[in-house]
Amino acid sequence: MIRLSIFFYVLCFMFIGIQKIQAQSTENLEFVSKTHDFGEIKEVDGDAEHEFRFKNISGAPIVISKVQASCGCTTPDWTKDTIAVGDYGFVKARYSTVNRPGSFKKSLTVYIQSDNAITERLYIVGEVIPRPKDVEEQFPVQLGALRFTSRIFNLGRVKTTKEPTIKEFEIYNERDSILIISDSVLVPPFVKVEFMPHLLRIGEKGKIVVTYDAKKANDLGFMNHNITFFTSEEGDEGQKSISLYANIEEYFPVTSAKEREKLPVLYVEKTTFDAGKINSGDKAKGSYILKNTGKSELIIRKIEPNCSCIDYKLSSFNLLPGQSADLKVVFNSERRIGNQQKSVTVYVNSPKNPVIRLLFLVKVESED
Repeated sequence: MIRLSIFFYVLCFMFIGIQKIQAQSTENLEFVSKTHDFGEIKEVDGDAEHEFRFKNISGAPIVISKVQASCGCTTPDWTKDTIAVGDYGFVKARYSTVNRPGSFKKSLTVYIQSDNAITERLYIVGEVIPRPKDVEEQFPVQLGALRFTSRIFNLGRVKTTKEPTIKEFEIYNERDSILIISDSVLVPPFVKVEFMPHLLRIGEKGKIVVTYDAKKANDLGFMNHNITFFTSEEGDEGQKSISLYANIEEYFPVTSAKEREKLPVLYVEKTTFDAGKINSGDKAKGSYILKNTGKSELIIRKIEPNCSCIDYKLSSFNLLPGQSADLKVVFNSERRIGNQQKSVTVYVNSPKNPVIRLLFLVKVESED
């Protein structure tokens, strides 16, 4: 019983001691505020500054040894002299807005030389309004009189739905004369390109509207098309070409849980094949077993290697429930040295796993 009483008093003493230290650590400097909100600040206005004012209420002179910012975008400054009891000091934060659009929250840690080596944490918050971009920044690619946001029009993922994918791309007439864009456009039959407007005045923006019918493309995977169109400029500048990228994925309509149980499912037990080491000029072979673990016919729509160095042969493109197919892969190491990582992408009519990427690893060593 006596031991328990002693233990209880020791705990109380420790608790009081901790509270006293915490009280000291929060009563050394009295800040008007430890967080400053700049609100909205413009990037064009340059640096934003705020000065945190405080009073020394510690009962002894103090010295700020250093102030450390959480980011190189914030430059701190502070009172370097000894701050007597009752006197005031400052901690200044200068935030650089250049190339930093958007909201921010940064901290400054204040280290104080005192008996308890106390620290304080200050915060600055706000939102930088980006500076207006000039024409060259908005449209960095130039083809004759026209400027584009990119030389590549990327549609991203497109589905084989009934409705085609439509996307707009901005253009700009940089020349000091009117530019006319012809209706004549060379594109694949499942792509439609429209210019709005066809006549661009000096310094006027327009747009190219691309309509992509993935269902009519009758293909899957990554696509790279060329779009050629014509303008009223003289000579070679009157003909322009841009690239159009799209990644076609099969569309699967929403089905009930009961219907999904009847669908095909592609299963590959081992999706990575390591062929080990071969000499330069030799060929490496590997194989993958594709199995239909579903309850209806699995159709392998397409097999797409990511390199011309890969050849393949598939034993069957149609698998009934429970059936398997052997996908044999041959890697040609001609003009290749070192670790090689290639892939073969398999597209099937299974909404659960419509696309599976198979890896082929091999190390090609020089014969020297």
